[in-house]
Amino acid sequence: MFQTFDHARISLPISYPDESAWAYAELMINAPWFVADCQITEDEISIRTSYILSNPLQLNELRANQNVAIKGLYVVSPPHINSTESWKMDQVAQVSTGVASEEDYKMKIDIYELCNGNKYYSSDISVTEENIEDIKVIFSV
Repeated sequence: MFQTFDHARISLPISYPDESAWAYAELMINAPWFVADCQITEDEISIRTSYILSNPLQLNELRANQNVAIKGLYVVSPPHINSTESWKMDQVAQVSTGVASEEDYKMKIDIYELCNGNKYYSSDISVTEENIEDIKVIFSV
């Protein structure tokens, strides 16, 4: 989903051999992605950092790390998801998955419930609460 280029690599004065830093990355598809505002605590030292995630399942991986506390979650959505003319970043209260059906077609979708009460759906098909089943919460603030 995110593509990096060798010429965009930047050097850091202190880093581990398996770490790389990038001046920029390319978003290869117009799909939603997340910014997780986190606090990392290790040996009584706490720092704030942000993680950029490409799918909702990575939220559980992040949450499984005992040293990481997710303080805020934001979804960055393209216009076809947020029904505007541009990309938007909104604070998320809950992320769920479900199965949307339209006539004979079924599709797995993600549901982004925002802190302001609005909902975004990861599908281009016409989605309403009535045509979503098997809803499972993946992440909740």
